[in-house]
Amino acid sequence: MIDIFWRHDMSAWKKKNLVIGIIFILVIVSFMTANSKVIKQKENDAYTLENNLENCNIRPLLHLQEEWERTFGRSDDDFSRCVKQTRDGGYILVGSSWAKESGYDGLVVKVDEHGNEMWHKYFGGGKYTTEDLQWIEETSDGNYIITGYNERGGGLWLIKIDAQGNMIWDKIYRGEKEGIQVCQTADGGYFVVGVIEEGDFFTGYLLKTDSNGNKEWEKTLWRNLPDIWPLSPICGQQTDDGGFIIGGTEFVNDKAYIFLIKTDEEGREIWNKTFQKGEATFGICLQQTTDGGYVISGVVANLEGTFSDALLIKTNENGDEIWSQTYEEWGDTIACYVEQAIDGGYIAVGSTDYGRTYGKVWLFKTGANGEKIWERTFSSGDEGYCVHQTTDDGYIIVGETWINNTNSDILLIKTMGPPMLEITDVRGGLGISATIKNVGTSDAENIEWSIDVEGNVFIGQGTGGVIPVIPAGGEAEIGEFVFGIGPAVVTINAEDVSTTTNCMLLGPFVIIT
Repeated sequence: MIDIFWRHDMSAWKKKNLVIGIIFILVIVSFMTANSKVIKQKENDAYTLENNLENCNIRPLLHLQEEWERTFGRSDDDFSRCVKQTRDGGYILVGSSWAKESGYDGLVVKVDEHGNEMWHKYFGGGKYTTEDLQWIEETSDGNYIITGYNERGGGLWLIKIDAQGNMIWDKIYRGEKEGIQVCQTADGGYFVVGVIEEGDFFTGYLLKTDSNGNKEWEKTLWRNLPDIWPLSPICGQQTDDGGFIIGGTEFVNDKAYIFLIKTDEEGREIWNKTFQKGEATFGICLQQTTDGGYVISGVVANLEGTFSDALLIKTNENGDEIWSQTYEEWGDTIACYVEQAIDGGYIAVGSTDYGRTYGKVWLFKTGANGEKIWERTFSSGDEGYCVHQTTDDGYIIVGETWINNTNSDILLIKTMGPPMLEITDVRGGLGISATIKNVGTSDAENIEWSIDVEGNVFIGQGTGGVIPVIPAGGEAEIGEFVFGIGPAVVTINAEDVSTTTNCMLLGPFVIIT
């Protein structure tokens, strides 16, 4: 009786040990196969956004690769404040170029998508005079409209050129006037924002023409605009309702303010606003946003000019402030240009240590509420003046670089788009694994990742690591060993990208639910 019981008990004990042994082996296998930091990595695999998990979040990272850069100019000073992408995928810029025999001539440079020069043209040529081109826009007929200043002709300059840079017509509007920005209007004409020189200061000037440059109306804005060359004291554009928005900087009682004026289609004022964030608040660029409001870039400084921080202001359609942010980098900073990015955030360019020989071109990206997401400086340049997001999600920047601290050249920089990570294909089985893809156009470097499991987990609540690089179009797989029982929640992070999924734990086995 006792012997029979003993044999039966031994049999149960062996069975129990057998089960424990099997589980132990499975644990070891799971640990070996699933707990490697990066299971495998693939480069340039095909991907489709349609296969993303519904709760997958995709955001750009801090890495931004330069695709190419070019410099333009003659032997002395050359500068540009405006670049645009053209319909053929290339780029066009305008500025001025110094020559000893003539003074400053207006300059237009056209390059292809790789930055290779296709053609350049000089405009002006009067001996020891200044011809300065400030702004260019591609027109609906495939040609270009340009504004600036013609000293020889004595006034604001409006030029229409064809796609090869040949002049179609030009107009000079006499007086101490200078064109700062121009845009084609909905009726096929043109709207120019400029200034009239009044001693040490300027007043604002608005000009509306027909499609041939014939004046339809003009307005003077009696504002005390400072001379902040090479930056612009005023800017503007046509708005979605057919009217116009104008912004800039004015001095009132020894303080600098940003002003914003909304007009109707005839230039009649509808409302105006001012913004003051310190002793000296300068507005340099503005753009209407997709919500009907406006974004303004500039700088906050003191009157002595001993410090400055870059500034962005966002308003609603009535000019009421929604938010404002200042941004710092090394030394004094300035935001010379801002535009809304395709994701609803904002891209801005300016300079660190602005106005000094060791300054750098500074590019930064913010979210929709002005929070800085990433930034990049370019040591090859000293000052950045204009930026646009390109059709390949990269950026084109025009700025200035100094040669031996004496002469300047025009600097054109093209970047790739930032890397974009997505987390896909979260899998169960023996442990948890997932795929991190780089669906951007730049390589992603030093990607920090983690896998965290919440629930009745005995082993494998969390792990993480760093992936040295995921090339553009490539992917890497990550994994974690888990041992637990019951429902659990898995959170996977890769830099700022995160996804969460539910699962069921059965020992070392994971079932995604």
